Amino acid sequence: MNYGYAIVRAALARAIVAAGLHPALGLHHSHRSNLFCLADDLIEPLRPLVDACVRQLAFAGETELTQPVKAELLDLLTAEVQVGEFAGPLMVSLHRYVASLVKALEGVARELEVPVRCNSAVTAACGS
Repeated sequence: MNYGYAIVRAALARAIVAAGLHPALGLHHSHRSNLFCLADDLIEPLRPLVDACVRQLAFAGETELTQPVKAELLDLLTAEVQVGEFAGPLMVSLHRYVASLVKALEGVARELEVPVRCNSAVTAACGS
């Protein structure tokens, strides 16, 4: 699971920087040696996406972190998710997610638009 979390965390960090935010300035996470506190805050509601993928891989008998398993976990970034009215790849949706945080910080919006999986899209991205 840690490898999957690292993939999503890195993509989140890129989206955070692209939105003009500083990834070291977190909302709940804070530590002087952690440069990705905000990414750690924003990844929390996304953990079930990684967990579902790892679960599918485990059911398929994949219990070692091999190159094919790493590739399957990387495919999470192309899994279709829903953010508000938009459905698309997780990588694109992360930018919408962070943009909703910016709107909330500016006082324009009251809620974050968190990516949620579409039907069995995560399962499909994980080789099942």
